[in-house]
Amino acid sequence: MNSNNPVNNQPQAAAAPPPQQPVSIPAPVTPSIELYDLPKPKIKLSVILSSLVVILLIAAIPIGVYLTLQQQNIKSKADQVATTTPKTSLSLIVEPQASASAVVVKIYTRADIDPVNLIVASLKFPNDILEVSSIATSSAEIKTNEKRVEGKWLEAANNNQEGTIDLALGVPNPGFKSEISDNTKYLLATVTFNVKRFGTPQITIVSEKSMMLRNSDTLNILNEKRDLLVNLRPIEKVASATAAITETKPKKEASIKITSPLGGESFAYFNPIDIKWESQNIEKVSISLLLNDSLYGNLATNIANTGSFSWKIENTLPLTYINANSVFQIKVVGSTKDNFLVSDTTPGYFGLVSQTDAKVKNTPKITIERVQADLNNNNKVDFADLSLLLSNFNKQKFEESYDFNGDGVVNVIDLWLLRGALFTEKVIE
Repeated sequence: MNSNNPVNNQPQAAAAPPPQQPVSIPAPVTPSIELYDLPKPKIKLSVILSSLVVILLIAAIPIGVYLTLQQQNIKSKADQVATTTPKTSLSLIVEPQASASAVVVKIYTRADIDPVNLIVASLKFPNDILEVSSIATSSAEIKTNEKRVEGKWLEAANNNQEGTIDLALGVPNPGFKSEISDNTKYLLATVTFNVKRFGTPQITIVSEKSMMLRNSDTLNILNEKRDLLVNLRPIEKVASATAAITETKPKKEASIKITSPLGGESFAYFNPIDIKWESQNIEKVSISLLLNDSLYGNLATNIANTGSFSWKIENTLPLTYINANSVFQIKVVGSTKDNFLVSDTTPGYFGLVSQTDAKVKNTPKITIERVQADLNNNNKVDFADLSLLLSNFNKQKFEESYDFNGDGVVNVIDLWLLRGALFTEKVIE
């Protein structure tokens, strides 16, 4: 064969693989499962009830939280409304009981709506349980940092037989007003009661007699009052290491009372004023002058008790103090033989004028007629007339009839004269 033959030089085809034999796959074997009847568990009723209780408790937690938050939200809104709601109010608050024999009640007020110039509080208490020991109205009597209503006290009286307290405070123009944003209560007065027996006495503010008169028109705008229920209980006595303080009392009863001036007078500057008083068991006296409710100075010190003293004004008081804004009082302090002190102050205010006309220097005016006191011409003298006078305090333009003593200004001297008319009419005591 010729090896160069092209046909013979082509590659030979691969031999076909032999046919595969079928593989025999065994059939899956089904496992044999034997079934048995298992006993049913016995669940006790107590276990079921316990489980229900737990479920209910767990479910109650979010509900309780929700309700609490809602309650707090409602309370917060209520407090906010209470704080921002304007009120003209009188309220009573009792101090924590420190003694089994006494209880202290404070009288507070607010005037958020309009300024008021007259605050009248009439209280009623059970006289078989309580009796009034004292009523504190001045800053000297009330030792506190609380805000107070400043004004001129016209009445602070009580009747233990009838169980009543009557308070009247005048606040001259522009009057007293509290701010809505300031939730502070303003202290009016403090009353100390003696406890006759234990119980739960109620002290009430008498609506028919209590009032807060608006400075602009004398309208009563009192719109809220809060009475007081006091729970009186025995208090155990606690032994104290502090030695008891013995009150010093005079060997004999001592007293002193000013009889002139009494208030409402207008005296001439260049004429002496006779200061007079009545006393009992007093050896020496000291006399001082008060100018606009503050101590100005001494007029006499440790002089013999003669019952009178002639005060030469020009020797003590410069003429520059004689003006419509200056009002005066006299204080007399008496001392006993054993150096026990008693004192008295003129209940009202008097004025000094520079002119020397006979009417002023000889007949100082200390009373006014009923027709003069009826400023609103309603044929009666009452608190409305007082409020009307207070609204014209220290104004440059005022009704001439309001200037009772004719000194050219409406001030506390005119207020004291009108107070005398109210006393005569038994409006105040």
